[in-house]
Order: sequence, then structure tokens, then C-alpha cells
Amino acid sequence: GGLLAQIREEEAEALWDRGVKGRAAHRAQRIAHNLCLFGPDAQGTVQAREITYWAGYGDVEQFRKTLWGHAYHRGLGLQGKAVVLGDGAAWIDGFADLYCPGGVRIVDWYHAVEHLWALGRAAYGEKAEDWVEKMKHLLWEGRVEDVVRGCEEVLTRGKGWSDEVARTAEYFRKRAEQMRYPAYRAAGYPMGSGTVESGCKGIGRRCRGRGQRWKRKGLRSMLALRSAGMGGKKAWDEAWTLICQAL
Repeated sequence: GGLLAQIREEEAEALWDRGVKGRAAHRAQRIAHNLCLFGPDAQGTVQAREITYWAGYGDVEQFRKTLWGHAYHRGLGLQGKAVVLGDGAAWIDGFADLYCPGGVRIVDWYHAVEHLWALGRAAYGEKAEDWVEKMKHLLWEGRVEDVVRGCEEVLTRGKGWSDEVARTAEYFRKRAEQMRYPAYRAAGYPMGSGTVESGCKGIGRRCRGRGQRWKRKGLRSMLALRSAGMGGKKAWDEAWTLICQAL
């Protein structure tokens, strides 16, 4: 596992140096990340197929480099087109800015709805459902500006909001162009990150067993092996070949 992680990182560093070295880095945050890639079928419909994963533990900048190496081999390419589906986190936007600025960016539908529920529950408690369903309908129809106004109306009538809830209107305002869901549905693009979420659970399950304690080196090695194993026989065979070549 350690060898595999090292190989992936060294290869990614080489690609990084040739392509995007010198770009501004975001603030480091030590965390585990996961990537899942989709691709079009024979009819051109985008769907999850030949799913591969890459998980790592480290700061966002290092993961971005290694993730790029993985995505490159899946055909993204420095000038590649892509649909970038995520929860709206700034580091994901940074990845898209670097590698596929011409790609389509989509905020995962379920993460967007979670923000509506957070505000709804804070404002209406157990009676939040009617307001949330109204906002969900507007969002589903692509009327993001109406959702922003709806959130602002609620926020201005109350006070003492948590920081997260207080930013709800701004969350939708800043990501309006990534929430044009009718257009995404018409294009056949995926709108939910469930495949990634389930991948995170599958990888995490191996690393969060009862009584398990990890040092960074061991966790890094296990995440590399687990990522390869969850990618199926082809991904595992490729990883094992790399390991054997390095021995």
C-alpha cells in the first residue's frame, strides 16, 4: 500500500509540474478525500461505469495533485471536458478551475436540499416541511433566484442563527450557475453524488473498525489499497502490477 501511494503521488507530481506548477494553493486542510469518475455509455448518456476510486489522507493541495494523476489516466486530460459534481466546497471549485475550466459544474442535489432543511428546521422546527417542499420545487425547476429570495425572507425575520444557517441564502446565490437542474436533466447529467458517498462509506468501513488506530503512514497505505480493491479486478490488477514493478 505504501508503495502504491508513493507511485501515484510521484506520477501525479510529474504531471503537476508539466501542467499547473506555480498556481496558487488553497489553505492546507488535513483530511481524507475520495474521487469517483463517471463516463458516457455507447449512446452518450452519462452514467457510472467502470467506477474507480482514489482516497488519500493529507492536505487538500497534495490530494488535488494525486487526484489529478488518477483522473488523467481516466481520460480527462489537461484540456479535457468534464462534469464536476460535488457539494459546492471551495476546494472542488479549485480543482475544476485548474483542470477542466470548460466543464459543467453541478452542486449535488441532495447537498443543496440539506441546506434548505437546515434553515427550515431552524426557522419552523417540526413545521418546516411545507416551506422546504416549496423551496425544493423552485430549485428543481431551476428558479434559484426565487430560492435565494425565499431564504432571505426567512433570515430577515429571525435572529440568532448559527453561522451555517445564516449563510444559506449566500450559499445558493454563489452557486446559482451550478444549480440549473432542468438543463442538467435535459442533458442526461447525474445530479446526485450517491456513488461517491457510498464509495466513502466502503473505503471508510475498512479504516474505522472497532479498536483501530492509525498513524498517517499506515492509513495512507490502507487507503491506497482499499481504493484499488473497490475499483474491481481491472483496477486491482493495474495497482498490483505497479507494486510488483516497484519491488
